[in-house]
Amino acid sequence: MSVIRVQRTAAATLTRNVYVDEALTDAVAGLSVTVRRLDGTVVAGPTAAAHPGTGVYTYVLSGAASLDHVDVSWVGDVGGAVVTLTDRVEIVGGFLFGLAEARGSDSSLSDPLRYTTADLADKRMAVEIECERICGWAFVPRFDRLVLSGDGTSTIVLPRQKVRAVRAISTTVQPGTPMVVTPLTHIAVEPGGRVVRYDGGIFPVGTANVVMEIEHGWDYPPEDLKDKAMYRLRSLLNLTRSGVPDRVSSYSTPDGAIYRITLPSRGSTGIPEVDAVYARHEAPPIGFA
Repeated sequence: MSVIRVQRTAAATLTRNVYVDEALTDAVAGLSVTVRRLDGTVVAGPTAAAHPGTGVYTYVLSGAASLDHVDVSWVGDVGGAVVTLTDRVEIVGGFLFGLAEARGSDSSLSDPLRYTTADLADKRMAVEIECERICGWAFVPRFDRLVLSGDGTSTIVLPRQKVRAVRAISTTVQPGTPMVVTPLTHIAVEPGGRVVRYDGGIFPVGTANVVMEIEHGWDYPPEDLKDKAMYRLRSLLNLTRSGVPDRVSSYSTPDGAIYRITLPSRGSTGIPEVDAVYARHEAPPIGFA
């Protein structure tokens, strides 16, 4: 499954290449495309995908008014077997930076043949995912569908920070029994991601028995973080061109100078100037303001 991020309200042309071994191969009768939300609701389709070339299929995903996640399924007979290929598309409220901004941030990225638009988009998503993991929250509006466990109280703590809105809640006593839609009246989101019911109801005790759809994230990223995120993008694009051998923590120059290399870790990129800014914008602990 591939993951793609698309700006809210913007249409996107999705492309699927179909291979048998390493050869692009046509599906017997083409590919059919269906778009579904994560709860299984069909948004569009099934629709025949366009077929611009051998083994290449495209589909235009209409612009969405709301933040969301959708799965785009491509189904067809390939080599005598029915296959399903899936792309997950995240409809987001923005990006850490625009692709034109990134290309203009340094003259080294000006060559569109060396650094294609697709390369920039792929590495931008890698930078966003890494930044969100390190800092602990999203810096643009995003959607999430959370599966949580109730504890029998009127409060549940979300594993997300900067909760902007709760769009839907469903609960059940235990997995396998019907979900009950919880009215959003008398629901409040407190600092730190705590959701509280003020209607006298509770989130029943259970495992994975509360499903909540939320919007979360900042309105827009801070300028210093945005700048360092583009710095990180350039480092990823030029990772194989650095001239420093892989898997080393230090190296010596011919004149005897020794350089120590800061290595990336679970909580850092390994680039001190980037990590310093990311640390400045780190989220507080879950459950606290």
